[in-house]
Amino acid sequence: MLTELPLFMDFEASGLSPESYPIQVAWSAPDGSVTECWYIEPSTTYGWALEEAWADSAERVHGIPFATLLEQGKPAALIASRMNEQLQGQTVYVDGGAYDRVWCEQLFVAAGLDQWFAIGEYWDLILDILPPSQTRQSGWQYALQDAAWKRVQMSGGGRRHHADTDVRYLVELYRLALGRSVRAR
Repeated sequence: MLTELPLFMDFEASGLSPESYPIQVAWSAPDGSVTECWYIEPSTTYGWALEEAWADSAERVHGIPFATLLEQGKPAALIASRMNEQLQGQTVYVDGGAYDRVWCEQLFVAAGLDQWFAIGEYWDLILDILPPSQTRQSGWQYALQDAAWKRVQMSGGGRRHHADTDVRYLVELYRLALGRSVRAR
């Protein structure tokens, strides 16, 4: 019997300034697969400062050109509705803390919808399952992160700082932490 995993979500954004806005989102299913990944249509009707908040430095990190959003982006209302349908009543974990919370809120405000799920802190989840004997060791977090990225690369890879790849990374990191917590007990 397969154990259901917590749900994970990741956003990519136009930058890290207070004016930044979400440009891509992905989330996982209870089996750990990436359920959906969407480019978010940029629109001034959402109140987003499209040109002013587009950071070339952010584009160099995520590699998503503005033109891709114009060509492939979907409306906030469609994406937020899909998220509510699939995530309703659950806690979805993010590793971007306040940033991911703000970008999710911006998406739902732009959609004109209430968010029907909670957002939890990813690292709190990890710390809850790992025993202190693991987390007191110097470098434990980096070792776990490196091992998770290796698993992602072995299972087909993907570009870091793309929402779907980053969700797969969060899933693998959780699986590794869960395995280590089971062995330590």
